Amino acid sequence: MFNFLFNIFSVNNNFYLITLFIRLLCIILSIAFFIMIFFAKEQFMARIKFIYSKSFSKKKN
Repeated sequence: MFNFLFNIFSVNNNFYLITLFIRLLCIILSIAFFIMIFFAKEQFMARIKFIYSKSFSKKKN
């Protein structure tokens, strides 16, 4: 019984750790993104407008 459980954990452990790591990474990235927007909202919006204006000017030309 214990061997069976140990085998299940050993087989699925790597996959579980990888998925957990990916989930944590996504959560950390999303939190960092929201913090960046919250603290540097004006700069962020200005940067987006600058990028959009660049792309629009390229499309017009």
